[in-house]
Amino acid sequence: MKQLSRQQIIAQEMPEIEAEHRGLFALCWQFYKELRTGAASQGQLLDVFNEIVDQASVHFAHEDVVLKKIVYPRHAMHQLAHRQILIDLVSSQHAMKKVNEMAHRDAQHSLDALLIHHVREDAKFARLVGEIEPCSIGIRLWRG
Repeated sequence: MKQLSRQQIIAQEMPEIEAEHRGLFALCWQFYKELRTGAASQGQLLDVFNEIVDQASVHFAHEDVVLKKIVYPRHAMHQLAHRQILIDLVSSQHAMKKVNEMAHRDAQHSLDALLIHHVREDAKFARLVGEIEPCSIGIRLWRG
């Protein structure tokens, strides 16, 4: 059985990875909006945040497998960034169980780190493969 080339793996995996990015961005915006407008209870905010943590974990695991398959030169650094973001998200998740402004601010900082990671790493990845528009998802969603 012939092994897939880097470009074939990317073509096969990118639609799902981009869909995961879109889902994470949408959940982050939902959290920001509900927090800003006060439209959600603390329990509802925590539910959204828990979903973000769950989806980020699944996405990072998927992305790590793909980056390993294509022998991405920055894979180890990328994986470390994922671990640090997850540590921050889980820490914020625990803090969110307390109802206070500091916990909300901490959660927002963790989400900011997640979103900024996606925008920065999309740009680096785009330069490597030369086939996708850098930051296309992140910038479009960041601007709303």
